[in-house]
Amino acid sequence: MDALFATVDAGGNLPPALGIAREIVRRGGSARFLGHEPQRAAIERAGFRFETVREGRQYDSAAPRSTLSACAT
Repeated sequence: MDALFATVDAGGNLPPALGIAREIVRRGGSARFLGHEPQRAAIERAGFRFETVREGRQYDSAAPRSTLSACAT
């Protein structure tokens, strides 16, 4: 199995995705990630290939903002 994980830097979705990716690799498959640039270090540190989302709105989960502005397009 070859897996592509598309993830966002928005909270707790990365740790479970990394766990699933490790299991896929353990079973003989491959896994890579597409996400926001702030996620690169954690994903590459875990041993996976990473590609930054090039289109769409960039997102920094650490940037201060109100709930309403975080949802605005």
